[in-house]
Amino acid sequence: MKKTYLTLFTLILGFALVLSGCKGGGSAPAPTLVDLIKGKTWRLGSITRTNPSPNTPADSKFANFNLTINAQGTGGSISYNGDTDTGGAGVNVNVTYTINNTSNTLAISGFSGNLATIWPSAPFNVTATETTLSFSVILTSPKTGAATYRFDLIRQ
Repeated sequence: MKKTYLTLFTLILGFALVLSGCKGGGSAPAPTLVDLIKGKTWRLGSITRTNPSPNTPADSKFANFNLTINAQGTGGSISYNGDTDTGGAGVNVNVTYTINNTSNTLAISGFSGNLATIWPSAPFNVTATETTLSFSVILTSPKTGAATYRFDLIRQ
């Protein structure tokens, strides 16, 4: 009788161990927005002004556009060629990022000088993959007014 209980106990214990090793479907959770974009430099693939003139090429002021995000996803820099909006000088400023994984939004703040009048600090929607980062944002220039730009960035 003891032998039967011992055998039954061993089978139940073995079955429990097998079941505990099979946890769920085995697939990893989808990466968050922070996971996809942190610790990377994103360079301009294309930019289009979608409003007020639909689908027109964007101004040359964004040539060599780079958006760098630190390993924590909280800071980094924005750099690009300047134009009359920025005094004709190239732009390279450190900024603060606030990334919301739930709403897939990115907010940029901590600007200085003329750049503060161009870039918004309000969050904007972001679409990201391992190799691409896209967003549309309304940029307000003191010289030309507000326009909506779509940025399509490529991981560098």
